Amino acid sequence: MISSWKEKYAIQPYNSHKRIDEVLGEFGINYTEQTFIHISETQVPDYFKSEIDLTLKEGVYKNSEYALCETLIYPTL
Repeated sequence: MISSWKEKYAIQPYNSHKRIDEVLGEFGINYTEQTFIHISETQVPDYFKSEIDLTLKEGVYKNSEYALCETLIYPTL
């Protein structure tokens, strides 16, 4: 039984499947989508707004997409 499993599920190249339905069919996976994020209103503190404004005014984010992401993430953490 193990040898047949190894043959069926041998390591495959990352690009051997082009669509998600191919993966689901081959491996017998059930796929469902749900909304799991519940949006709620919250008050954003003034110091946080000013930190974001300052960060965006500095212009570091113009260097790269990575820098933009970091610029918006670090004040949040």
